[in-house]
Amino acid sequence: MTRYNSKMGWGLATIIALVIIGTSIALVLNGIWSGFIINVLVFGFVAHLFATTYYTVNGGDLNIRSGFIYNKTIAIHGITEIAESNNPLSAPATSLDRLEIRFNKGGSVLISPKEKDKFIAHLRTINPSIKVFRK
Repeated sequence: MTRYNSKMGWGLATIIALVIIGTSIALVLNGIWSGFIINVLVFGFVAHLFATTYYTVNGGDLNIRSGFIYNKTIAIHGITEIAESNNPLSAPATSLDRLEIRFNKGGSVLISPKEKDKFIAHLRTINPSIKVFRK
């Protein structure tokens, strides 16, 4: 089993942190402690997702994991295409420097492995017919 950690998108993390910190300051200044507590919980949840998002290749399977929210296994032989993407849609990815993996008939997922080239090469050793599209 080989584990690939998700790339840390500092821009994405900074935007999220600024929003949470900014709203937290406003909530504290206005004495809205319940809102502040919710912000702290949201921050903890987001930090948990950032810390627990990774991808593993185990035999012929790719497992995509993001905290307790997302856990999906894809057969690598079912992967048809991998394309670079900056799509900001919600995904098990902690960076906007992403790969869109298309599999089976119409399925796709956005991920952000730190070592993209190594990750793609590993998948292609298992399934050489994967088409790769670079920007």
